[in-house]
Amino acid sequence: MYFKETDSIPLRALKIIGATLLGIAGAVVLAGIFGFGVKYLWNWLMPDIFGLRTINFWEAFGLVVLARLLVGGWRHPHSAHTSPRRHIHEFTHTPRGRRKPEGVQAPETEYSGSDDVNN
Repeated sequence: MYFKETDSIPLRALKIIGATLLGIAGAVVLAGIFGFGVKYLWNWLMPDIFGLRTINFWEAFGLVVLARLLVGGWRHPHSAHTSPRRHIHEFTHTPRGRRKPEGVQAPETEYSGSDDVNN
């Protein structure tokens, strides 16, 4: 969020509250879109294909939440916590124009030469 140095504290607080309310409203709209999308797809396909009953919005919304929990969790997909390789990459690579500090080497890893996971 961008604050000017001339912004007063109440104005900053209003900006933060406004951004928070806008974020909550956006989340509600996206949840509604996904819920109705799942509801209509389910009610269109599942009764005819598998003989299942139709569902309402809240059941569809529950399916969206359940699928998100089972498949993806709630972390941001580009979080540094999702991949330990990111830390290794940041440790071993530097942006152009910067030098590596003296004595920094890439960590050694074992490689068996086979992509078979059973070895």
